Amino acid sequence: MRVILLLGVLWSGLAFGHELPDITKEWIRTVSAYKESIVQADYDKAIEKSQSLLSMDPVSSEAKLYFYLAHKLAKKDLPNWFNEQGWAYGHLDDHFYSILAKELGAGG
Repeated sequence: MRVILLLGVLWSGLAFGHELPDITKEWIRTVSAYKESIVQADYDKAIEKSQSLLSMDPVSSEAKLYFYLAHKLAKKDLPNWFNEQGWAYGHLDDHFYSILAKELGAGG
């Protein structure tokens, strides 16, 4: 009986546990819209999408890189806070995005 109950609990966890959280779905949609904007050379829209990403995760190095790249391609000045705020270095991706941004000319 315990085995059947345990299997039931595990099955229900597997059946409902694969759904992505809403914020993750929104992040994926926004990154996709950002990339589409860059490809279409709609850099103002790309700036807007990167700002949305930063509002979802203010310390995201990925979002910060996207923000920087959109401004660079739009030939717009970055806001003062951009270089005042350091890059996060908690994960491998953080290091990767900061190296990319620095190679593209970002300070910090």
